Amino acid sequence: MLFKKWHLPLALLAASTLTACKHNVDASKPCVAMLGDSIFALSGEEEEVLAELSGETYRTYYVAGAQMVGGFVKPIEKQFDDAMADGYVRTLILDGGGNDVLISANKTCSVSYGDDISAECNAVVDSVLEKIEEMVLVAAEAGVENFVFQTYYYIKFANLWQVTDVFLEGVDELVERLDADLPDMKIVLVDPRDAFLDQPYIKFDGIHPTSAGSDVLGNLLWDTMVENDIEQGNDCPAES
Repeated sequence: MLFKKWHLPLALLAASTLTACKHNVDASKPCVAMLGDSIFALSGEEEEVLAELSGETYRTYYVAGAQMVGGFVKPIEKQFDDAMADGYVRTLILDGGGNDVLISANKTCSVSYGDDISAECNAVVDSVLEKIEEMVLVAAEAGVENFVFQTYYYIKFANLWQVTDVFLEGVDELVERLDADLPDMKIVLVDPRDAFLDQPYIKFDGIHPTSAGSDVLGNLLWDTMVENDIEQGNDCPAES
């Protein structure tokens, strides 16, 4: 039954890609770029919260339905290429990997919570982690100073909670390794799982944040940036 529940959300997600995409380079702080999928793009409300808190707007490239690797809309790796080509980036803000793992769950990752995930599911997770690592390394080489990754909460389909945990454990390990290899780059995570535990912030589709949920996410993201002194009042370089 849980498997069948995925058809409606995925249909909505596919339909949303017709309008829920945003490539905006007209920003008050153009050295900050946001990449990702429908958690950012479907309503755009988290960006609005972030703009209100920061007093700035950032370049945006996110697209609903975007995967980290491949997929039926512009993948996040291509969003990254666009952002880097459009001008200097000091800070990248990312959410991503959920569509790779969760859409893939229809075939490889749909398990009961508490069970071990399959080798096929682990391979999907590994492919996403590899793409994130590749992106961070390229960004560091290009002079990006800050990489802020907003990860995922538990959606309403409990059969996917286990793979969410496995994915985020892998992200934690990846960040620990990258921190050691890239001491000049700040790599920080925004983990909303605790804030969404009771799930009052998820829409009827079981996946996307409500307006209140986007407000929570935006505040968590900004609080993390404040705590790590990321984009706190410093202007973009003139040459950007």
